[in-house]
Amino acid sequence: MSTTRYDFTRHGNTGKKGTDQHDSERRLTDKGTDQSRAIGKVLAEQVTGYDCVLSSPTLRCRETTSHALEAFGSMQSYPVALNELYPVDIPAIDTLFNQHGYSTLATYKGDSDHVAEFAEFTVWGHQALAAMEPFLKPLTGLDAAKIFVGGHAVCIPLIALLLVQAFDPSAVEEIGMILEINMGEGDVLSVVLHKDEDGDPTGVSVTHIVNPINEPALTS
Repeated sequence: MSTTRYDFTRHGNTGKKGTDQHDSERRLTDKGTDQSRAIGKVLAEQVTGYDCVLSSPTLRCRETTSHALEAFGSMQSYPVALNELYPVDIPAIDTLFNQHGYSTLATYKGDSDHVAEFAEFTVWGHQALAAMEPFLKPLTGLDAAKIFVGGHAVCIPLIALLLVQAFDPSAVEEIGMILEINMGEGDVLSVVLHKDEDGDPTGVSVTHIVNPINEPALTS
């Protein structure tokens, strides 16, 4: 038996974009820093560290990841900034976000007026997963691999959804949970893939870890 745990973490509260500032350069606010450290402490109660740490290259995601990992001490590996985790300059995704904002993935998927845009969003998700693969291959064979992924609102549930669908399409309940999760600032979507001795799927666990700093109204 073996497990692979993915902790998909949304960045913390972020300041507004300044004049002549690119979206990727926006920094965490003090609240965002507190959220990041708080979720790190929660995760440190569940795992001893991560075998692989990936992050969107945006400053807010890298800051969130770094602050969260402070709870694990100096032995934790430094995060790898993965460009594919940042869906920049993709008009279809911009259209969906302008329409639905920080809604659930189910809302995005259920928009019958933007089916083509969601299909393009899904293509991006597959590309992000493919870009992660080279960093995950070295973990093959570990009894309990643990991966931290820092990213953006609706984007990380999509990656989690595609990951679970590829691993075990019969995990209907867990797939449904991912579709309905509303990721608050600094929240974690934890996905654990369970395999038997032959490497075949035996189950999927999905948990929404709400950031302790967030107000109840911001979570689902």
